[in-house]
Amino acid sequence: MKNFDARKQVQPNEALKEVKYISLAEYANLPKVISSEERLSRLPIESWSPQLFRDKTIELIEVGHLEVRLIADVNQLPRLAPETKYRYAHCSYAACHERQIAGERFLVSVTIEGSRVIGYAIAVLSTDASAEIEIVDVDMSSQRSSGLKVEFIKEGERFSVGVAYLLVDAIACGFQGELRVDATGASSRYVFKSLGFVQCPEEPNPCQLWRPARPQS
Repeated sequence: MKNFDARKQVQPNEALKEVKYISLAEYANLPKVISSEERLSRLPIESWSPQLFRDKTIELIEVGHLEVRLIADVNQLPRLAPETKYRYAHCSYAACHERQIAGERFLVSVTIEGSRVIGYAIAVLSTDASAEIEIVDVDMSSQRSSGLKVEFIKEGERFSVGVAYLLVDAIACGFQGELRVDATGASSRYVFKSLGFVQCPEEPNPCQLWRPARPQS
């Protein structure tokens, strides 16, 4: 048995030699990651309108060879392919059938690539003139991070439009009444705000967004 010599120093792990520690002051000075919502808020109001982003949704449909449907009778909803992966695990989509039988009314937008549904949004109608968008869900392999998007630069700021835009815009264009949504994430608020939603006037919560009813033509 070898004797242990406490005087011998243990050699540090080679990988640890590459670790660089920074001070709190240095950390505070690191470049800040700016969200799309923040970049949108920095644009001069007169430099853009929701139509700019709507035009990009049309471009995405064309270059991505996509189809968008708006469905009022959930019995007409296409099936979700088993290989697609959604944040809400299909449960909200499938539950629409039972909820419709129970008396609820819906508008559901779906984006289709080939024969496969790659995204859906569900709006629940409380009246003929008021609805709330409950869910916007995109297949994980079809999100903007996958490259399925249209990018553009406005006033020196870079923006992108993905499948979620197609879903929200289909409902916004197809429903004339007021629309509400609880957009808890910066990326979802970016989508809604760029399509004309604003903070609800009677709500202090910045996540509560609203699009007023459109004038009857």
